[in-house]
Amino acid sequence: MERYIRIGMNEFLTQYLKQAAEGDKDAFSEFAKNVSKRILAVAYRVTGDSVYAEDVLSIVLVKVWEKLGKIAALKNPVGYVNTMAYNAAIDFKRRQRELPLWDALADAEAVEPELKMDLETALFGLTPEEREIVLYHVHAKLSFRKIAILMNSTKKAVYLRYKKAIGKMREFLTNN
Repeated sequence: MERYIRIGMNEFLTQYLKQAAEGDKDAFSEFAKNVSKRILAVAYRVTGDSVYAEDVLSIVLVKVWEKLGKIAALKNPVGYVNTMAYNAAIDFKRRQRELPLWDALADAEAVEPELKMDLETALFGLTPEEREIVLYHVHAKLSFRKIAILMNSTKKAVYLRYKKAIGKMREFLTNN
């Protein structure tokens, strides 16, 4: 019985998406209202935090709005939106884990206090973009390709900026 209700609900939501793609803003509002609980449930299951789940909901609804025509034309647009929610939640959780990189540096027990201070000073001597690339690559262990995607750049540009930043840090550390 539950399967039939779910299939009916998917058709219902798909109809709202198709109407929204044709320019009906109220239909998108209804779609968002009816699909929000699903997205929140998926996001909460991945992130484990209701506040993060709400952030994921916002991200997904914006993406759906931006690609409304393409999504509405799919065979199973509601399944696609659920997959978007899952992927967005994973990305969000990954970003949250990567953000406190300064804490990871400060908590490194194997590094002597003077070296920690020198490293922090060297990092602050970089431009914000260079610092971000170095922290993503060294502490978050992201590949240059993933960093390029995050920073909306090319892999080669990220690699060259990383090399330049490491050179600046090396120069700072050898002179101090």
